[in-house]
Amino acid sequence: MRRNIYALIFTFASLTSWAQNYDGLLYGNVRPSDTNSTALYKTLETCDQNVPIPDDLTNGAYLGGNSGNRVAVDVSVDEGTTMTIHEIKVSLAKNGAVTFADFKFHTDAEGLPGEQLFEVTDTDIIAEDTLTYINVELGHLRTFTIRLNTPVILDGSEYSKYWMEVVSDARAWGANPYAEEAIGHGLAMSGTNFEWFELIGIESLYELHATCEDGSTGGNCSQANISNGFEDGYSFAGINSYIIADDFIVEEGTTFNAQKVKLNVLTTLESIGNVTLNIRSDNAGIPGDVIHTVADIVPASEVEVGIAFEMFTVFEVTLDLPSPIVLNAGTYWLQPLSDVNSSDWEVTSEGTIGGSARISDNGGAWQAIGYDTVFEISGECGSLGIDDIAKSDFNYYPNPVKNTLTINAEKNIKSVEIYNMAGQTVLNQKLNSNNSTFNISSLSAGIYIVKAVLENGQVETFKVIKK
Repeated sequence: MRRNIYALIFTFASLTSWAQNYDGLLYGNVRPSDTNSTALYKTLETCDQNVPIPDDLTNGAYLGGNSGNRVAVDVSVDEGTTMTIHEIKVSLAKNGAVTFADFKFHTDAEGLPGEQLFEVTDTDIIAEDTLTYINVELGHLRTFTIRLNTPVILDGSEYSKYWMEVVSDARAWGANPYAEEAIGHGLAMSGTNFEWFELIGIESLYELHATCEDGSTGGNCSQANISNGFEDGYSFAGINSYIIADDFIVEEGTTFNAQKVKLNVLTTLESIGNVTLNIRSDNAGIPGDVIHTVADIVPASEVEVGIAFEMFTVFEVTLDLPSPIVLNAGTYWLQPLSDVNSSDWEVTSEGTIGGSARISDNGGAWQAIGYDTVFEISGECGSLGIDDIAKSDFNYYPNPVKNTLTINAEKNIKSVEIYNMAGQTVLNQKLNSNNSTFNISSLSAGIYIVKAVLENGQVETFKVIKK
């Protein structure tokens, strides 16, 4: 059907008459191929996408006019990634000033623009460069740099291809007539009296300035030291004068939402009672200060896994945390306390996480015991949003986020705005702090843009995935 529409339109007028008639589709002297052959299309491997400006600048597609011409180009996003578009360059022609250039983004419908997803109108023309003079009707072809005040997020997990339509008071959109310079499909056109069709071998002139990142929504992750035949155990009873702690590691560039802890415990009792969990910071390889405490956790389960030394029952004790403990990259120390006397934490010589467990007697120096403890800590891992990991002067977490988003900065944060993908403001808050949390539990699941303005005028814009 699309090819029939294509052939019908091109029957009624020549390219010469289109060059003189704004009701036409194209200007210039290169006619697109109407065959079904496959041209050499290329998709750039970098996240920026651009159609090179050709030596021949006499071709393009009309916009608007009495025929209501619309023009769109396709944008590909790798599966499992998200593309954040910050700036767009388009080459437009008009005999006079071009005052605006906005964009509509569509789904892909079998190689043509489909349903409109959203429209981007919060834009500014920040630069323009004259390329060439076309004719009296169209004036000069100029490349306009368009700043998107709210970056556009294209999620590769939803669609692998989008279509970008330009909405402007310009009269035409310049094109590259050489098929090998196309990205994906050729440009698509529609109008008041005809549906979208593809012009094979012709591509509109544009450039996307974008960044791409893993668009996964995070996943389950865990760390564990496994049992080695019940070698020994160290008491973690709260009544003791000494305490025991073992380390675990959150990888660089991630955030860990700890949700569950499992301990292997040797006991002569039928239950180890309630457990208090302390999470300590790391102090140059030894346990530091307590930074999180979850008191009096009732075990979700105590499953017998063996007998040690013919007198101790070994339980795998599962402790569900009432709310996730959010941990950024770094080393931490797990330090449990039981409210019964007979509770020894199993140790193993086959540990794989960090270094040896350590004990401290009456607040004294932490001493290595030469074993790791048997435990598993699990939850969800996601990418930690860091503007510059080396600087670490601005960060936000967790991402993905379910309820609470935290933003930290070296400089005070003056305001934070959150936008949905339609560009609508869903949160606007004035601040004067370098550490702030935001309850976004009421927001629908999806992708949002967060814009933070710091005290020196610095603007940080980033994407979060709301679960």
